[in-house]
Formats: sequence, structure tokens, C-alpha cells
Amino acid sequence: MKRLAVGLAAAFVAGVAAVLMGLLVLLVGFADVDLVPSGSSVRQEGKKAYRAAVAPDVNERRGIRRADRYPHDCSKEKCVALTFDDGPVKGTGRVLDALARAKAKATFFVLGSMAAEEPGMLRRAAAEGHEIGNHTWDHADLSRLPAARIRREIRRTGDLVTRLTGVTPRLLRPPYGASNRRVVRAARSFGLPQIMWAVDPQDWRDHRPASVTHRVLKDVQPGHIVLMHDIQPGTVKAVPRVLKTLKRRGYVFVTVSELLAGELTLPGNEYRERPETEEDV
Repeated sequence: MKRLAVGLAAAFVAGVAAVLMGLLVLLVGFADVDLVPSGSSVRQEGKKAYRAAVAPDVNERRGIRRADRYPHDCSKEKCVALTFDDGPVKGTGRVLDALARAKAKATFFVLGSMAAEEPGMLRRAAAEGHEIGNHTWDHADLSRLPAARIRREIRRTGDLVTRLTGVTPRLLRPPYGASNRRVVRAARSFGLPQIMWAVDPQDWRDHRPASVTHRVLKDVQPGHIVLMHDIQPGTVKAVPRVLKTLKRRGYVFVTVSELLAGELTLPGNEYRERPETEEDV
């Protein structure tokens, strides 16, 4: 019995020593963690300082380029992000032609079911430097679906776009702008921010080119995300005038990722425009 007691005591002491050693290793590890990268330009303004220092690294880990790798600095220039939903269709080609003439970039939120029918148009949009976003497979209202179906809608489209273009969508636009907690959780699981809009010309309801043009030009402001639909012939006809007029007003046309570059975009969060910061004009 005496030997047994001594053995148990020794085992207990060894176990305590191992736990203490593990805690010491953890403490040393945490001491070496630098939440603000060395050499970063940090503002001393609470949470803003943290965001300014780490945002580019966080986004780049998700495949989003740093702000200094884009041609435009949207904190100083009059940027606008034109976005086109529900394609690609044959009419998307005319939109791409107009964008090419204006030397403009845009973001296309594509449906997987439509991309499967027009793979060449999808490849062309990606090859010409436009951003491809995920608009689900068949335009279902995600807020009415169970979690597994939401993930399937997003995954099928993302996988198809990657297979056809070699580019993985980094943005999600839920159909109808309809979102809830299940949609947020699904978007987060795929690392996708939800991109809404600040300007809606309601081209899905009023198809006249003049009406579409008027609503865009009346409501747009620097930093805005504009919703349009390349499946609507009236919108396709309106695009050249929208581009010409906004260009004359001093706007530059960028993708959504370029518009938001330099800002921390969190998966699942909603974005309608570029957040204003002290650096924005």
C-alpha cells in the first residue's frame, strides 16, 4: 500500500507539472502575437486603428487584393460600382461592349443556371477584367429556404464559376436583397460579404431606357453601388448613356471589390456603398 501511495503521488506531481508547462508555453506564444503588424500606419482611434492596420491582410487572406493593387483609390476619387444581376444572357455582350468602349469595369452577379447556358459570355466578362459575384443558382428567395438549401444554392454557383473561369466569386448578392440569420451564417461559412445596393433604378419594373438612365443619374453619389439587370433590354440600351454622363461628371467605374478596397469587409455583413472614412473626400 505504501508503494502504491508513493506511485500515485508521483503521478499526480508529474501531471501538475505537465499542465503548468503547457500553460507557460501558451503564455509565451500569446506574448509573441502582434495584432497590429509592425510598420503599419496606425490611427490612434480605438477600433479604427485596428481596422486600418489589419484590414488589407484579412481581406487578402480571403483572396481580395489590397487597395494599393487597384488602379483607383476610391478614398480620393469619385468611384461608382455598376453591378448587373441575373445573367449572363446574350444581351450581356452589348453591356460588355459599352464597358469596353468606356474603359470601365463592373461587377456581374450571375445565376448559376444562366451561366450554365451562356458559359462563353461568363468567360468573356471574367477575361475582360470584370468581377464575377455569386447570385445563387436559380434566384430563390434565400430567406425562405432551410440552411442546407441556402448553402447548396451558393455552392453550386460558386463551383460552376470557378470551373468555367478559374475565378472564385468573393461576393454574394442574395436575390431580392432578402437575407436573415440563416443567410448570414451561410455567407459567413463561404467567406462572402453580402453586397446590396444604394441605387435601384427599378429596371425590373420600368423597362424604358430613359427611365433607367434618369433614376441612376438622379440618385448616384460617389461610393455608391448601383443595381441593374443585364437581362433587361431597356437597361442594356441605357448603359452607354449612363457611362457617358457619369464619366463627364468625373466618375470612375470600378468593381465592388475595388470600391471597398482598404475597408474591412466581413463575411456575412451587408454593404450598399463604400463606408466613409477620414481619408475619403
